[in-house]
Amino acid sequence: MKKFALILIVLLIGLIIYNLTNIDFTGSLTSVPNQQVYMRLVANVLVLLSLVYSYRRYSKRTEDRR
Repeated sequence: MKKFALILIVLLIGLIIYNLTNIDFTGSLTSVPNQQVYMRLVANVLVLLSLVYSYRRYSKRTEDRR
Protein backbone atom coordinates (compact mmCIF):
# COMPACT_ATOMS: atom_id res chain seq x y z
CA MET A 1 0.00 0.00 0.00
CA LYS A 2 2.76 2.44 0.91
CA LYS A 3 4.67 2.06 -2.35
CA PHE A 4 1.49 2.27 -4.40
CA ALA A 5 0.42 5.48 -2.63
CA LEU A 6 3.86 7.02 -3.13
CA ILE A 7 3.76 6.21 -6.84
CA LEU A 8 0.32 7.83 -7.11
CA ILE A 9 1.56 10.93 -5.30
CA VAL A 10 4.49 11.29 -7.69
CA LEU A 11 2.22 10.78 -10.70
CA LEU A 12 -0.23 13.40 -9.45
CA ILE A 13 2.58 15.91 -8.95
CA GLY A 14 3.67 15.22 -12.52
CA LEU A 15 0.11 15.73 -13.72
CA ILE A 16 -0.09 19.05 -11.89
CA ILE A 17 3.16 20.18 -13.53
CA TYR A 18 1.82 19.08 -16.91
CA ASN A 19 -1.35 21.12 -16.38
CA LEU A 20 0.69 24.15 -15.36
CA THR A 21 2.53 23.98 -18.68
CA ASN A 22 -0.81 24.08 -20.52
CA ILE A 23 -1.71 27.56 -19.26
CA ASP A 24 -1.59 30.05 -22.12
CA PHE A 25 0.15 33.17 -20.79
CA THR A 26 0.10 34.96 -24.16
CA GLY A 27 -3.65 35.49 -24.15
CA SER A 28 -6.15 36.32 -21.49
CA LEU A 29 -5.67 34.35 -18.29
CA THR A 30 -9.47 34.20 -17.90
CA SER A 31 -10.09 32.60 -21.30
CA VAL A 32 -12.20 29.45 -21.48
CA PRO A 33 -9.29 27.08 -22.25
CA ASN A 34 -7.35 28.48 -19.29
CA GLN A 35 -10.39 28.12 -17.05
CA GLN A 36 -10.58 24.45 -17.98
CA VAL A 37 -6.91 24.05 -17.05
CA TYR A 38 -7.57 25.80 -13.73
CA MET A 39 -10.42 23.40 -12.98
CA ARG A 40 -8.19 20.42 -13.75
CA LEU A 41 -5.50 21.86 -11.50
CA VAL A 42 -7.93 22.32 -8.62
CA ALA A 43 -9.24 18.77 -9.06
CA ASN A 44 -5.70 17.37 -9.14
CA VAL A 45 -4.68 19.30 -6.03
CA LEU A 46 -7.75 18.07 -4.15
CA VAL A 47 -7.03 14.46 -5.12
CA LEU A 48 -3.39 14.94 -4.12
CA LEU A 49 -4.36 16.35 -0.72
CA SER A 50 -6.78 13.50 -0.13
CA LEU A 51 -4.17 10.91 -1.08
CA VAL A 52 -1.48 12.48 1.11
CA TYR A 53 -3.91 12.63 4.04
CA SER A 54 -4.86 8.98 3.58
CA TYR A 55 -1.22 7.97 3.24
CA ARG A 56 -0.27 9.77 6.46
CA ARG A 57 -3.17 8.19 8.35
CA TYR A 58 -2.23 4.75 7.02
CA SER A 59 1.44 5.27 7.92
CA LYS A 60 0.58 6.41 11.42
CA ARG A 61 -1.80 3.48 11.94
CA THR A 62 0.78 0.93 10.83
CA GLU A 63 3.45 2.49 13.08
CA ASP A 64 1.09 2.29 16.07
CA ARG A 65 0.67 -1.46 15.54
CA ARG A 66 4.39 -2.11 15.88
